[in-house]
Amino acid sequence: MAQFNLGNAYSELGRFDSAVDAYAQSLAGAPNYLSTWNNLALAYEEGGADRELASRAWRQLLSLARMQGSAKHARRAEQHLQALNTD
Repeated sequence: MAQFNLGNAYSELGRFDSAVDAYAQSLAGAPNYLSTWNNLALAYEEGGADRELASRAWRQLLSLARMQGSAKHARRAEQHLQALNTD
């Protein structure tokens, strides 16, 4: 949870590369945590990373959200994936 919170702090500061690193460390300990996948995907998008990295993170979130029954996260992932594919 500490790495997740650190990633959030870096994101708020606009330090998206550092946020991505912190979220990756967070996922190493909790690979199915939906909020981390969500925030990782956002950090990729906002940080200007390759669109494929963001798409992969959103697809992973969508898959996990469906398995865990989180309609909110699934809807968010679907919206972002649609936006990434239509830009």
